[in-house]
Amino acid sequence: MHYTTPHFQVSPNNSTSTEVESRIFWLGLIICPLIWTVFFFSTLFSLKLKWLVCVDQGC
Repeated sequence: MHYTTPHFQVSPNNSTSTEVESRIFWLGLIICPLIWTVFFFSTLFSLKLKWLVCVDQGC
């Protein structure tokens, strides 16, 4: 006997909320690293090495 994961069915009127949730999830995965990249280059070019260490740890 093995474990099977429970499946859920998406009702037709609930599909819009799952699309919105999916879009928020993927945008969060893309936007957060972009923000950290902007922080990295701004601290690198302004030569604020203390903040560069902080941004490096955040990436």
